[in-house]
Amino acid sequence: MGKSRLAIEIAMDAAAAGREVAFAALESITHADRVITVIARALDVRDPGDRPLEDKVVDAVAGRDVLLVVDNMEHVLAAAPLLVRLVSEAPRLQLLVTSRTALRVRAERRYQLEPLEVPVPDAGTDEATRASSVVLFIERAVAVEPAFRLTPANVAAVAAICRALDGMPLAIELAAARVRTLTPDQILTRLDSALTLLANGARDLPERQRALGRTIEWSADLLDPQTRRALAALSVFSGTFSVASAERVLLEAGVEDPYAALEALVDASLVSRGHPGATPAFRLLALVRRYSATLLEPDERDRPVAAWIGTYRALAHEAADGLRGPMQLEWLGRLELESENLASVMRALLDRGDLDAAAEYAWSLYLYLWIGGYLGLVQAWMTELLEQADRAGIRVGSHARAIALYYANAVRFWQDPDYDPVPGLVSSSDLFHATGDGSGAALAGVSIGLAHLARVDGPDLPAAVHALENSLADFRAHDDAWGQAMALVMLGRIDLAAGSIERARARFEDSYALAAAQGERLGIVIAQNHRGWSKVLAGDLAGGIHDFAEGLDTSLALGHDEGIAYGLEAFVGVRAAQGDAATAGRLLGAALRLRRLKGILNPGAFEFYTVPLQGLRDAGRGDEIDRAVAEGLELPVEAVLDDVRAE
Repeated sequence: MGKSRLAIEIAMDAAAAGREVAFAALESITHADRVITVIARALDVRDPGDRPLEDKVVDAVAGRDVLLVVDNMEHVLAAAPLLVRLVSEAPRLQLLVTSRTALRVRAERRYQLEPLEVPVPDAGTDEATRASSVVLFIERAVAVEPAFRLTPANVAAVAAICRALDGMPLAIELAAARVRTLTPDQILTRLDSALTLLANGARDLPERQRALGRTIEWSADLLDPQTRRALAALSVFSGTFSVASAERVLLEAGVEDPYAALEALVDASLVSRGHPGATPAFRLLALVRRYSATLLEPDERDRPVAAWIGTYRALAHEAADGLRGPMQLEWLGRLELESENLASVMRALLDRGDLDAAAEYAWSLYLYLWIGGYLGLVQAWMTELLEQADRAGIRVGSHARAIALYYANAVRFWQDPDYDPVPGLVSSSDLFHATGDGSGAALAGVSIGLAHLARVDGPDLPAAVHALENSLADFRAHDDAWGQAMALVMLGRIDLAAGSIERARARFEDSYALAAAQGERLGIVIAQNHRGWSKVLAGDLAGGIHDFAEGLDTSLALGHDEGIAYGLEAFVGVRAAQGDAATAGRLLGAALRLRRLKGILNPGAFEFYTVPLQGLRDAGRGDEIDRAVAEGLELPVEAVLDDVRAE
C-alpha cells in the first residue's frame, strides 16, 4: 500500500526541517526480541555488552526530540511493549510505526492508508493524468523506458491497469516496469488473465492483497528462466546485500550470468538498488522475498541457502585479516552494509545446531563486533551456544568451546561487576592452548588481566601484570603483531598508573610501531592516545596535543565512537592543564553526551584527565567546570571541535 514510502517521505520532511530522525527497518528480522537490536542500530547506539541494550536505548533518547520510524511491525507485534516503554520514558520521542496490523496500545494513533486514486472509466488524457495512480505508473514507466508518454492511444489501457490493481502502488510499479517490452494494451491483456485466476486463489485474503500477490506472481512469470531462477535464489538474503555476495549465491544456484539477472530484476522492480557510500547495495521487498521463496521446492532451497551461509562465512574469514590492515575502514563499511545477513547467518548456524561453525564465524568477526559495538549480541549468541550444547548433548570442538567461553565471560565481565570471569577465561585460554591457538589464548589472557584490574575488592596488580606479560609472550611467539600492540598498551597503562612514565612511553611507542607497520588504524589510535598521555605526564604538553589531535582525527574518519570519546577526554585533560576550566568542562560534557547517546562503555577508574581536572576543582573552580559540563551535555561532537583545535 506504500506505507514504507509514505513513512520515508515524512521522515525526510522532518529531517529537512532540522529534526533528528532515525529509521528502523524490521522486515528482515523474524523474532520480536531482535527489534531492540534494530532500533539501537538505527539510533547508532552500541552494544558493548556492559548493560541491557534496552536500557541504553532509553538513556540515549531521553530528552531528545527524535522521530523514530519503525517500519514493518506486523510480524513482530510481541515487541509492542518495548515501543510503549520508549515513548513512556522519553517524552520527546515520537514513533511512526508502519504495520498491516494495529499495535492496540493506548498511546497509538492510527492512520489508515488508502489506495491511490484511480481514473474513472472513459477518462480522457488530461483527466487521467490527475489521478495519482496514473502519475505513479507514468513515473515508473519513464524510469525504465524514457521514451514512454501517456497518449490518447494508450490512456485507456493505463487507466484500466490502475483500476484493475485497485490503485495499489507496488502492484502499479510492477506493471509499469514492463513497458520496456510490452505495450500498455499487452500489459492489460496479460494482467487481466492473471487476475482472473484470483477466483481460484486464497479467498481468505482481502481482495487487494490477493491482487497484489497475483501481480507479483504475474511479473515473475514474465521473467526468462535464468532470471526467475535468480529471483528464487535471492530469497535467501536477509536485508541489504552486495553484488559480490549475490554473484556467489547466484552462481551456486546455477545462474549463468548473475549480473544480467540482477539488472533484469532491478528493471522489473522486483529488486531495489541503492548506493550507501560508494558500494551498490540491493534488497528485496518483504512481499517479493516471501513470494520468491515459494519458487523453490524444499529440496531445491538447500543449495542457495548453503551458498548464502558459505558466502558470509567466507566473507567473515577474509575480513578477519582485512580488518587488521590498511583497508580497515573499507572492510568496516562492507560488513556494516551486510550486517543483517551476517546476523542472520549466525542465527541459521545456531538453529541448525552447527555450533562449531557458529563459534568460528564469531571469532572471524571479532574486530568488527568490537569496533561496531556488537559485543553484547555476540555474548548472547555464544551463551546460547554453550547452553544448547549442554541441553541437546551436542559435542562442541575444543576450539569452538574456547571461543564461546571467551565471549561469554569476557563480555559478561562488563555486565555484572560481581561476576568473576577468571575461571571461565582460564578454561578458554587452556582450550586455546590445547588446540594450538596461542593468539586466542593470549587474547583470553588480556581479558584475565583486565579482570584482575577491576576486582570488586580492589585491583590485583601483580596478577594482572603476570597475565598480560604471558599474553604478550604468546602473541610474540605466534608473530601476532595486532595482539602484541594491544597487550603493550595494557601493560603501559599499568606502568603509568604506577608512575613509571618512561617505561610506559616505551611500551606505547612499540605498540604504535606495530600498529603502524600493519596500517591498522584502530591500533594506531589507541597507541597514540596513550603515548600522548605519557608525554603530557612527562611535561611535554605540545607532544601530547599532537598525538591526541591525530588520534581524534583518525577516530572521526573511522566513525569509532569510543575513540572519539577518548579523544575528547584527552583534550579535557589538556585544557584543564592549561587552566581553561570552561573549555575543559564543555569538552567533558560533550564526551559524556556522546557516551550516553551511543551506549558505549564509561571510562575506567583511572582515566588520566581526572587528575588535572581535579586540580582545577581543588583551586576553587568547580562551579565553573560544572556549568560548562552542563553546557557541553547539550552539544554534539561537531560543535566542540573548535575547542579541540584552538591553540
